[in-house]
Amino acid sequence: MSEINDELFALRIALQEDNTDESYIIRELKLYLLSKSIPISDLDNIIIEFYKSFDVNFSEEFIS
Repeated sequence: MSEINDELFALRIALQEDNTDESYIIRELKLYLLSKSIPISDLDNIIIEFYKSFDVNFSEEFIS
């Protein structure tokens, strides 16, 4: 797993403790990526690939 995936995984676990709404969690993951100076155009793809690494396939429409 890449360093960014490790960070997203840790953040997702922390967020799940307080909220099980996956849409909310994805929004928070995106905000985290933005804080790491990840270009907006890359956010959806990074999130999709992150979830795919755990065999969870969300559509682009859901992620965006």
